[in-house]
Amino acid sequence: MAIQFCYWSYPRQTLFTNVEVRKILRKFDSDMLSHSLWILSDIVNKENSWLSFGRFFFKNIWPKENFCQTSKTSERLLDLAIETSEYFTDIVKNIEPYLRNIEPTSIFLYQLTNNEDKYLLTEKYPQEVLLLLDRVIGQRIESYDNSLAKILEKIVKEKPVLKNSIAWQRLHKLSISVF
Repeated sequence: MAIQFCYWSYPRQTLFTNVEVRKILRKFDSDMLSHSLWILSDIVNKENSWLSFGRFFFKNIWPKENFCQTSKTSERLLDLAIETSEYFTDIVKNIEPYLRNIEPTSIFLYQLTNNEDKYLLTEKYPQEVLLLLDRVIGQRIESYDNSLAKILEKIVKEKPVLKNSIAWQRLHKLSISVF
């Protein structure tokens, strides 16, 4: 509800101030923070309000503390980026500081490879997809089958110079160690 109140009172802050909403969010556990991001994503997509409200939310309201950034919140942030693809690069830029490693059982890579619209994100924005992957994939990926390898192949097909990046090399090493 805090996110909805925040949206309804944006930009005048009539119901709650930005500081009050941030204080409320800081008291939430990981599940509640994740749910709050789901609500934000729903608002941004239904109201087409990334440029007006979404970006503002991350710059002014979302808590900056590390304890508020979890694998669950990272999953929701990734969902926001891929579900709001017309603003993909701007969203990636704004959510990147809040991303943490996702669980090895995450479906993020599966979403990117098994949905044609989402797979096109890798084609259109290879550098941004690589940035996301590097931020959220830790040292273990046993549950990702060959999805990571497919995405990395697509990235270098679209922008070969990225094969020289430390991020691509690290992720490639992980992807081949799975098999």
